[in-house]
Amino acid sequence: MSAYTLRVNRARWLRTLQRKVAHLLLTEWDPIGVYPGGPRDEYDVYAARVCSLLARGASQTEVTDYLHKAAQEQMGLEGPPAEGLGRKLLQLLEP
Repeated sequence: MSAYTLRVNRARWLRTLQRKVAHLLLTEWDPIGVYPGGPRDEYDVYAARVCSLLARGASQTEVTDYLHKAAQEQMGLEGPPAEGLGRKLLQLLEP
C-alpha cells in the first residue's frame, strides 16, 4: 500500500471517528442540553480533541477528565458524569 493510500485511509478513519464521537457527545454528554433539536455541530470542537486523545492512546480516565474539565472551564458547568461515556468512546476504537 502506498503512503498516499495510507494517508487517505487514516484521514477517512479519523473523519468517521470524529462523526461518531460528535454523535455520542451530543446524545449522551450534552452538558448544555441542546439535544434534541439543537445544532448537531455544537460539540464538534470537543469531538476533535477527544479524537486526538483517542488516536494517541489516551485512557478512559484521561478522556473523561478532559470532558469534565471542558464542561467546567469552558462552559462554566459541572457537566454530567462521563465515566460510561468514556468507556463507549474507547469502544469506538475496537474492530
